[in-house]
Amino acid sequence: MSSPSSASGAEPPKKRIRKSRSRGLRTKTGCLTCRKRHKKCDETVPVCGPCSISSRDCVYPDGGPPPRPGPAAPSSAPSSQPRFPTSVPISTAPAPIGPAGSTPPIASILNPSLSLHTKSPDGLLIGSGRGSPALSNMPSPHGGMYGSPAGFPTGQISGADGMDPYQAAWGFSPETVTSELLSADLASTRWLDLLAADAAQADDGFSLHSTTSAPAPSPAPEGEEVVYDVVSNPQAAVSKAAAESEAVAKEKHAWQSPVDIVLSEHEMVLFRMFAEKAALWLDLFDPFKHFSTYMPRLALRNQGIMKAILALTSRHKALQEARGIATSNLYQLPGFASIQSHTTTTTTASAAIPPIITPAAGAAVTASREDPNDAVQYYYEALHYIQTALKYNSYAHSEELLGTAIVISTYEMLDQSDSNWQRHLKGVFWIQRSQNSNGGCGGLRQAVWWAWLRQDIWAAFRERRRCLSFWRPVRQLHELSQHDLADHVVFLLSQVVNYCAKPDVDSVDPVVIRRRAQAGEALLGMLERWMAFTGSKFRPLPSPVSPGHQSMAAVFQPLWMHPPEFGVAMQVYHFARILITLHSPATGFDGYLRTQKTLAEAVATICGIAMELKDEGCQIMSAQCLFGAGLCVQDDVKRNIVLSLIDACEARTGWSMNEMKNDLRTEWAKAG
Repeated sequence: MSSPSSASGAEPPKKRIRKSRSRGLRTKTGCLTCRKRHKKCDETVPVCGPCSISSRDCVYPDGGPPPRPGPAAPSSAPSSQPRFPTSVPISTAPAPIGPAGSTPPIASILNPSLSLHTKSPDGLLIGSGRGSPALSNMPSPHGGMYGSPAGFPTGQISGADGMDPYQAAWGFSPETVTSELLSADLASTRWLDLLAADAAQADDGFSLHSTTSAPAPSPAPEGEEVVYDVVSNPQAAVSKAAAESEAVAKEKHAWQSPVDIVLSEHEMVLFRMFAEKAALWLDLFDPFKHFSTYMPRLALRNQGIMKAILALTSRHKALQEARGIATSNLYQLPGFASIQSHTTTTTTASAAIPPIITPAAGAAVTASREDPNDAVQYYYEALHYIQTALKYNSYAHSEELLGTAIVISTYEMLDQSDSNWQRHLKGVFWIQRSQNSNGGCGGLRQAVWWAWLRQDIWAAFRERRRCLSFWRPVRQLHELSQHDLADHVVFLLSQVVNYCAKPDVDSVDPVVIRRRAQAGEALLGMLERWMAFTGSKFRPLPSPVSPGHQSMAAVFQPLWMHPPEFGVAMQVYHFARILITLHSPATGFDGYLRTQKTLAEAVATICGIAMELKDEGCQIMSAQCLFGAGLCVQDDVKRNIVLSLIDACEARTGWSMNEMKNDLRTEWAKAG
């Protein structure tokens, strides 16, 4: 009897169609880096052979590489649930489960489009924004002040800040989640594209070698198909890794000077001005002062950092001279007559506090006046250097690139009305994310992250958007030093800005109002818990009323805090309380009385500290807190004091704050 197949004339079995490298090949085994590149991985821990050869970040899914199944072990179906890179677990404790009648998480009410788990375009599942995409733990000279967070947690994890699922909806920016997890090469190239395109738009004569796009970095040495058997021949893998490390060190010589860069006399002035003045803004809460001590030494061997520093200080010096301010002078706080001279209806910028300039000093300033075009030229030279250096993979992963990026961002912050500074902050975020830099990675990378976060907080606040970062500190408050606590309150301020940027601030839905009130109370609880851990450095010291302060002291009590950066931390604390209070739902007459008391106390503290705050590095953030205080004062005398204190910050730094003062006047005009 003929078989059915032969009877029906069946065709021979079809040849199996092999998946292309772009779809499915080598994506189920090995480290995540090799899976993404479709390379064969030997699953060596902690760094596999292919990643070691090409100096790439080697990241394994949770639990490390899976055990190799035996020949008799049945094969299981691949899980559809994606796996996630981790470096340090945030918490192993399960999230508290509410009673049966408890309300659903705030994420599903305040923003239905955001659930506690959100997928990014690359398929990774981001759990409430709790953690950063951990690619590797970068070495640092001082170690981490906070532990590195777990990469993308899969559950409702309560972080060190006490954040629970109710705050998940505003704990991070949707722009962060929907942005790609870029490689270091692509992140830095895209950032440079932004800078070059905007520079070309502003100046027709600017071009990066006749193109506005930076070239792709040169590929790393290939050798990924060589698999090292570390069991039978571990010495081979060690030797290969050492050889590759030596190759990377040799590559650095292509973009790093072997000797110190020679500066002209004028450039020496600008260079020293950065270390003694401009770096203080970036070093605000950093006890190691990386920008004023470590960054200048990096700059002596790196043209990118040096050109960025010269651009920043040249621009700063030109702005000071344009306002008639000598950089070496001391300034006095304005007296009551100066305060009364402010009018809330004036739209023009108020005059700066006059410095004490001798005729000889005035002649010297005139003779050495800065050319405003010099800063632009230094800026363009920095971009050209970055374009050239990005041809090398090691530069795209370097702290020199991060340092250059944050100095350029600060330069653009000086000209925020004439540049795309806010948009470029996202480019810096891409670079930091690609290098796994965060607030706990240690060293210069950590210092850059905190300086960037302070800039992003202000930009997000002014744009009414959420901050880009989703990293969370993982160390408990009792484990933090006093300087760490000062940084932590800045992190809390970023969460408050996220809360204020919610699109449902004016919602009349009772459910939304209740959830929003709960979220505000949770934030206030975090701030009070932070306050409970602050030490004596956060308390004012006894001090006599300074000359010229008597008139102001009749309105606000001067508060002298030393070291001064802890005074700024207290201003940030009260600024955060002001924002929560102003954006929380109304709670009746009793709530109104509490609101007025909270606002009055916060305004008095911010202004009292500002009256005695003379340190130049503290002035920019102090002025931002004064802006917050000004939003909730109604008395004309107090408003004029706020404007005068912002004037004092402007005079001490030379940083123009006219836009800030004009915005305050606009807000006051709206209130009538």
